Amino acid sequence: MQEVSDTLRRAVRNDSRTGRALARAASVPASCLNRFKNGQRPLQGPAFDRVASVLGYELREKDKN
Repeated sequence: MQEVSDTLRRAVRNDSRTGRALARAASVPASCLNRFKNGQRPLQGPAFDRVASVLGYELREKDKN
């Protein structure tokens, strides 16, 4: 099963903006976003939420069927 962090990490890598521009849009330090993108550190709570929101992602419950 794929982790939510893996999905967001792939979205960060595939985004057309520079890491610095994406970090600025999400109000996250660029160094934190870069470490997350490279798999060195997780993004914690609010930072994860802001990056996901800027990229157009949201967490929803899966259909039970």
